[in-house]
Amino acid sequence: MDESTRMLKALSRKSTTGVSSREQLRMRAVLAVEHDGKTIREAADITGLTIGTVGKWVRAYREQRHDWTGLLDSFPPRNGDFLARYEQGLWGEDMTAKALDGSVAGTRVVPYGTSRGDVFDDPASFHEYYVAEKRLRAWSGERMWKRPDLLAVPGQRPPDLKRLDNEACDRFVATATAAFEVEVSLWDSRRKDNLSFAVKEEDLPGLRSWVSDTGVPLYIVQFLYDCAYILPFSRLTRVIASGAVEAACSPKTGKNTYMIPVEKGHLLCAISEPAVAEGKLFVNPNGQVIVYGTLRRPRIRPEAATIEAAVRGEL
Repeated sequence: MDESTRMLKALSRKSTTGVSSREQLRMRAVLAVEHDGKTIREAADITGLTIGTVGKWVRAYREQRHDWTGLLDSFPPRNGDFLARYEQGLWGEDMTAKALDGSVAGTRVVPYGTSRGDVFDDPASFHEYYVAEKRLRAWSGERMWKRPDLLAVPGQRPPDLKRLDNEACDRFVATATAAFEVEVSLWDSRRKDNLSFAVKEEDLPGLRSWVSDTGVPLYIVQFLYDCAYILPFSRLTRVIASGAVEAACSPKTGKNTYMIPVEKGHLLCAISEPAVAEGKLFVNPNGQVIVYGTLRRPRIRPEAATIEAAVRGEL
């Protein structure tokens, strides 16, 4: 099976999150014609799309030399909310890696399940991010996984895992001691009551599948404005199974989310108050200018025993 067909098959599954229904229908239609030998009319019947729509996407796929990325939507961000959340997520993962990496001699904590890189500032870099996200969804969708954000790997720093598919990562996962899924919510713990680990309901099946298949201990890290907490994934699933918490729609993301009190976990580190390092500009093709801030790395005050136990997979 060629790479493009493999990607389309993985992304067109209904269970693959992060891919829109429009994109999935296009992919199913193209697969029906190009891989299964169906006619345009038959593909339209299968997908519910019009004959004209199926024909348009099949022609585009052929004209682009079977480039699966041409079937994706790639809308530039409409406002600063997405860009700010993206930057905060990037900051949280960077801070978590900084806190964990090197805490156990001979073990590196490196990006694994995220396609995040540098903050993007123009439509071309946003499109690159969008395609990379979908490629990661395809790699993980083949095994019904959600790859955690960070992986603790013995030995020297491995190659860039976030750019490698699952098969290429297997030898590193086989020796990994722990994995970390990072969430960010910028609340000041000194002023906010009822702080929680926030885990989206849609992420749980993929994370469970990853843990079941790999056997690697997984931890949820919740970064706040002035500190971070860590929770074993096994404890999170027990709390959910007990009925002690129920998923509710998050006003921030619009997605069903489990809110687990931070008291169920452990303090991972305290941090000095971060500052806004600089402003960023993103200019949309229509001329809209979006301004958002980035955070400067603060000083980390680690809970050494907690961090070491987590990296060893023994917390």
